[in-house]
Amino acid sequence: MTYWFRFLLTVGKAFFQKKMKWNEEVVQEFRVWFTEADMGIMNNARYFNFTELSKMRHFVGMGLFFTMIKMKWQPIASIQVIRYKR
Repeated sequence: MTYWFRFLLTVGKAFFQKKMKWNEEVVQEFRVWFTEADMGIMNNARYFNFTELSKMRHFVGMGLFFTMIKMKWQPIASIQVIRYKR
């Protein structure tokens, strides 16, 4: 449930931000909600949900969101880098 809420929030905000270029870097900050933590620590599988949201932010920012839906395209990432902080 929280993933869909975050998806709608991310895509909705992306429609009102400036257009992006295809090679522009997407940097997003997320706050971990209490429903996403296992015993106070975020599960490692959740990180990739956040990368999926960033990919969708990039496609919406480039103006390809409706084209993706129309053509039934799905975004594919060749590299995903996660930097862990303590």
